[in-house]
Amino acid sequence: MRRVIIGASLAVACLVTVASLSRADAPSIVGSPEVHVTTLSGSGALGIRDGSAHDASYVAPFGIAVDRLGRIYVSDAGAQRIRVIERNGSVRTLAGSGNLDSDALWVRGGYADGPGSRARFDRPAGVAFGADGALYVADTNNHCIRRIDLNGNVTTFAGSPSAQGHLDGPRQSATFDRPTGLAADSTGNLYVADYFGVRIIARDGAVSTIANFGNTPFGISVASSPRGPVIFIADFLGIARRAADGTVERFAAAGAVGTRYLQGAAEIGSPFGISAFDTQSVVFSDPRSNTVSYLNWTAGALQVLGGLPVSDGAASAAGFRDGSGTQSRFDAPIGVLARGNGIVLVADAANRRVRQISTLDRSHDALPGGEPKLGGSGFKVVFVGNSFLWEYTRWSDSIQGIVEAALKKRLHRDDIVVNPYLFPGAGFGADLDYIDYLARLGGANLVILNINENTIAAAGAFEEVERSSESWRPQMIAALSRMNATLKSLHIGFLVYTTPLGRNISPTETVVARLLSPAGQQVPNKQFNIALNDAVKASGAPLLNLFTVFEDTLRAPIHPALFGTADEHFSYAARVLVARNLTDAILRRGLIPPRR
Repeated sequence: MRRVIIGASLAVACLVTVASLSRADAPSIVGSPEVHVTTLSGSGALGIRDGSAHDASYVAPFGIAVDRLGRIYVSDAGAQRIRVIERNGSVRTLAGSGNLDSDALWVRGGYADGPGSRARFDRPAGVAFGADGALYVADTNNHCIRRIDLNGNVTTFAGSPSAQGHLDGPRQSATFDRPTGLAADSTGNLYVADYFGVRIIARDGAVSTIANFGNTPFGISVASSPRGPVIFIADFLGIARRAADGTVERFAAAGAVGTRYLQGAAEIGSPFGISAFDTQSVVFSDPRSNTVSYLNWTAGALQVLGGLPVSDGAASAAGFRDGSGTQSRFDAPIGVLARGNGIVLVADAANRRVRQISTLDRSHDALPGGEPKLGGSGFKVVFVGNSFLWEYTRWSDSIQGIVEAALKKRLHRDDIVVNPYLFPGAGFGADLDYIDYLARLGGANLVILNINENTIAAAGAFEEVERSSESWRPQMIAALSRMNATLKSLHIGFLVYTTPLGRNISPTETVVARLLSPAGQQVPNKQFNIALNDAVKASGAPLLNLFTVFEDTLRAPIHPALFGTADEHFSYAARVLVARNLTDAILRRGLIPPRR
C-alpha cells in the first residue's frame, strides 16, 4: 500500500508522508538488506568480446539506456563502443571500432561518422533515446553529441570535435565542453550535462544553456510533470533539482552549501551518474565510495542500496560481490538507470560488468500533493508528528513499520494499516488542524500524536520554551482538550505519546552537537519534562509518557545510544524502544477492537 502525503487546503506547511528510507545507525551503513544485486552482463574479463551474457566482455561500461522493446544499450567508454544487451542477454556491438592497445587497458579514441562498424568515438558517456527513436550519445572527448539511427549509422548531431566551448545557437554551430550526461524529455528535447553547465538541444535544433544551474555537472536525468520537465543533475556540488517553474534546490556534497539537507544535515557524498524514477526520487552512483544510493527528495532521505559507503577509505570498500545490498560490492559504479518495479541498472565500470539492483521497495515513498488515504475496509492507524516520526529509516525498521507488523501479529489482523503523516518543522497547531481534517474525512480509526520539545518550539526559541511553560502550556491544554473531544464524538481512538530530545535527558546524548554548541554540555531541564507531560494530562487526552522509559534505559550500565551523536533524531535502538512501548500501550488500552 502506498502511503501518500497530502496537501490539504489548510494552513499546513511542510507536510510529507514517509518513504522507504535509510537509517543512520550501523545496520544501514553497509547497504540495504532489502534489495538484491545480480550481474546482468559481463564476465569481468577485459575485452570487447560479444556473445552470451556472461561470456561477453567490457572495458569500462559507462552510460545506460533502454529502448521500447526492453533492450539495454551500454556505452563502453574504455572500448570506444556502444553495446547492446538483447532481451535474451546476448551482447552485440552496435557502433564503434578500434583495437585494444597491446600494452594498455583501453582502446584509443578517435572520431569518424558512418556505418556502426567504422564509426569512432572518444569516451562515449551518457546515452539516451530521442523522440525519433534514435540513440544519442554524449561523445565526451570529441565535444559533441552523436546520433545512431535504427540501422546503426552514426552521425554528428551537435557540436564539433575541433571546437571545444560553450557557444549556444543552432546545433550545427553550437559547441560543447566534454559532454558527459545525456537525457531526453517526453517532448523530444535533449538535455546535456557538460563541464560548462546544463545545455538544452530543442526539437528545432536550437542549443541553449540553463543559467545558474549546475557546477561542472556530470549526470543528468529528466522526469515529466504536468507543469513541465523536472531536471536532476549530479555535479561537483552534489545533487540539484530544477522544478518546472525554475526553482532550484540542492543536496550538498562535502564542503558545499545546499538548500536542502539529508537528515542530520549529512552530506550527499560524491554523486556522478543519476536517474529519476519520478519527480521526487532518484538513484545515483557514487564512484568515490563505490556505492549506489536512492534519494527521496521530499523527505530528504538517503538509502544506500549497495556497496559499503567509505568516502575516504582509499577504495578499501571497492570490490565485486553479488547478493543482498548489505553484501554487495561495486568498483567505480558510474552510469545508473532507474526502471519500473524497483529495478536499477548499474554500469559497474572497474568490474567491467552491468549489474542489476532489484526488489527496491518504493511503496512507502514520500509524495507531495494528493489527498489522504481514505475509504477501504482496513483499520487505519494514523501517526502525526514532526521528523521524530520518521528519520534515518526504512519502513521495516521505522517506528510505524515495527508497530504495524507487531499489531498484525499479536492481534491476528492483516487489515491494520499504519499511515504516518509527517510535519517537519511545523508547529503544534498544524498537527491538530490536520488531524481534525483527516478525522472528519474518515481517514483514521486511531490517531497517534507525538509531541516533543521541537513540536512546541517550532515557532519560538528552545530557551524560551524551556524557561517558561506559561508561554505554551495554556494553548496546548486547550487545543488537546478540543481535539480529544472531537475524536471522541467521531468514535476515533486517540493516544498522545511524548518523547524527549537528547538535550532533555542527558548531556552525553547528541554529544557532538552539545560539545560544539556555544552553550556546551548543560544539565537537562527536568522541569520542562514535567511541565510537558502535565500539560497533556491536564487536557484529558490519553498519555503515554516515554520520557521515563528513555531515562530508565540510559541508567543501565550497558545501554544503546538512543540519539545520533551529531543529530538529535532517534537511533534504531530508540525507534524499537518507542515502537515496543506504543504497541504495548495500544493493546493494553484496547485501542484496536477485535475484528468482527
